[in-house]
Amino acid sequence: MNCAGLNIAVVEAALGGEAGKSFLSDPGLSDWGFRTGDTGEYEVEVVTVDQLFGTLDREKAAPFICKIDIEGGEAELFRRNYSWLARFPLVIIELHDWLLPGEGNSRNFLKAA
Repeated sequence: MNCAGLNIAVVEAALGGEAGKSFLSDPGLSDWGFRTGDTGEYEVEVVTVDQLFGTLDREKAAPFICKIDIEGGEAELFRRNYSWLARFPLVIIELHDWLLPGEGNSRNFLKAA
């Protein structure tokens, strides 16, 4: 890993608006196009941003930049429990309406922001 010596924790989970389980699937868009949903090849844990915040030492860490690129998962992430957005001075997001035409995938983010 290129983060040796840094205070970085790898969390092997999907990010969502609600904790639980989901499935990871490959729609054939290369290694960068995996998605989560109700069906798929691999079951994955889903964690919320608030759960991730709960693991931080508030004395040593404060949110600064939030970078979101979740291949169409924006609708689910911002469906509920998005008050955490206000903690970040800077949010960078790649919306995927172009990838999922007609689904209004970015609608929940635009309402939350």
